Amino acid sequence: MSDFYTKDDLSALEAINLAQKIAAGPMLFQTVCILLTKGVLKALDEAKTKGMTKAELAKKCAISDYGISVLLDMALSGRVVYHQGERFFLGKVGHFILNDRMTRLNFEFTNDVCYKALAYLDEAIEQGKPCGLKVFNESWQTIYPHLSELPPKAQQSWFAWDHFYSDVSFKAALKVLSELGISKLNDVGGNTGKFAIRCCETLPDI
Repeated sequence: MSDFYTKDDLSALEAINLAQKIAAGPMLFQTVCILLTKGVLKALDEAKTKGMTKAELAKKCAISDYGISVLLDMALSGRVVYHQGERFFLGKVGHFILNDRMTRLNFEFTNDVCYKALAYLDEAIEQGKPCGLKVFNESWQTIYPHLSELPPKAQQSWFAWDHFYSDVSFKAALKVLSELGISKLNDVGGNTGKFAIRCCETLPDI
């Protein structure tokens, strides 16, 4: 078993590096959001080994020279991109943000569903309820009954994230159920109903 969570064995340099990442985390996160939505990471990905200058990126992605400079400076600090002379390239971190499905789904879920709500985390801890839901609707007590009422982008990100992590468990769960030989199953909560449908299709006798 890993002792990753039971020891504080970072060097001082490693610790302060992580502390600085946390301190600048929200700014880097928002920078990456813009780099994604404006197509900067995609442009660098397509440029491959040729790279692109700030001027070329600014023109291709319709961003001002000053704006692209600010974004790239922040992206450099997060190792999202790197440069050789005046040409910029997509770094390994940027590659995974752009192309790795799990990373992208986590990123979009955080941005579209959680980011603004996290401003109310202190209130939620104090009151013991999801106070951040007010960013969607003041009257909501929990999110599940209102998934169909979420704004389109938040709804899309929620379901994409939810299905990515839950759907992979269906096959294993259905195998266990088939081995139990049961005739009735109560699906508590039900979520989106996808598991109930899959169960009916796979194990019609239950």
